[in-house]
Amino acid sequence: MPVLLPNILITTARSQYNSATGTTQPQIYLVGVAGHIGPVRASQLAVLPPDAVTSQLSLLVPSGTDIIVGDTIMAMTLNDGVTVWPAFNDTASYIVRFTQETAPMILAARMVYIEIVITSGPAF
Repeated sequence: MPVLLPNILITTARSQYNSATGTTQPQIYLVGVAGHIGPVRASQLAVLPPDAVTSQLSLLVPSGTDIIVGDTIMAMTLNDGVTVWPAFNDTASYIVRFTQETAPMILAARMVYIEIVITSGPAF
């Protein structure tokens, strides 16, 4: 089921082991997933497990979307698919810390909690 009021398209990457080099490299996994993103509300933080409390963003995607803990959000664009989401920047990594399926009723969806980790330079 599609998400109501989608305001973003995301691209994710998932680490995969390369047996030839013996290293783990992120590979593009999902492209153009529509979702609704916003800041994590205090009421959401109250019910999150300890590992997910550091999340700053919550993303609602269609139920069953294959996003798991540890995935990295590589790109975020507005619905036109071209304009970069205003809060997305290259000096940070956007890492999935927790996912949770909502109640399987009329508006079933998957809630994804994302932590912003500053990796280099000024963040904003």
